[in-house]
Amino acid sequence: NFKRYKDFFKSTNIAIFPTPFFSENQKIKEKKYIKNKLNILCPGQFRKEKFGTNLDYFLKFNKNNDFILNISEKYQSSNYGKFKLKKFKENLNKKSYLYNLSNTNVIILPYDEQEYKSRTSGVFFEAINYTKIVFVTRNTWVANELKKNDLSELIIKDWRKFDINKILTKLNFTKVNLKLKKMKKKYLNFHSSENFIKLLNKVCDK
Repeated sequence: NFKRYKDFFKSTNIAIFPTPFFSENQKIKEKKYIKNKLNILCPGQFRKEKFGTNLDYFLKFNKNNDFILNISEKYQSSNYGKFKLKKFKENLNKKSYLYNLSNTNVIILPYDEQEYKSRTSGVFFEAINYTKIVFVTRNTWVANELKKNDLSELIIKDWRKFDINKILTKLNFTKVNLKLKKMKKKYLNFHSSENFIKLLNKVCDK
């Protein structure tokens, strides 16, 4: 909780370190999408602060839409409508995880606004690495990252009113994809093992 240490941070120089696992995405064999079927992914292990209330709101509001939702086997919901729920094992191996990631149209991260105000997200980095359309909750760290890269159109203000088909119809995919590619390039430069070592050496020299 940064608020507890605000005086400390005001008087101390803080070094921001990259996340040293970011690298060029692996080539994964892609499957053919089901014709006219939106394939949505909620990646990673299930936790309530990640896929809890906001996801329930989203499913309830979109229950008349026809799509496939890929999510952890631990997720339970009574909001099933026209969409198909496809569950994956909680602890996927890397190959299976990346296969799911690369073979999806859209990723949603309906994180809790308070819990993720300052928390980072590994799956968000990976979504950017695969230049995927990724919708996130407003006022979160991931939302701020999108804002910094001119991708505010992917930030959701209210999951209770988020009609995904309507939003995707209005989205300029060409522009969004270009901005995602630029963001990926920036991440590859900063969040790399080489840059992590470089900045660590600078700090240690001090």
